[in-house]
Amino acid sequence: MAKQMIDIKVGSDLDLDFTGSDLSYTESTVVHQEDLIVCGSGDFKENPQVGVGVWDFMDSEDTSDLIREISLQFAGDGMNVVGIVLQPSGVISSNAFYV
Repeated sequence: MAKQMIDIKVGSDLDLDFTGSDLSYTESTVVHQEDLIVCGSGDFKENPQVGVGVWDFMDSEDTSDLIREISLQFAGDGMNVVGIVLQPSGVISSNAFYV
């Protein structure tokens, strides 16, 4: 059974959502996945080895290294990774959830 990851709600601009002049909380698995994909090694001072750094893979024709790194980072964050797919449009789809 997937565990819900509850965290402070952020808007589409990734800034804190102060709806109603207060912090809101929401399920945040997708936001955590986006953070892991976009941020690179060294971006998190507390855990410098965390992060895929998708921009480092932009010039590569072979997407298997990117998919492997995403899977490793998600698993390292406590997710069960069922599958990662890179669409021809460049969109990354994941079937991964916290256990």
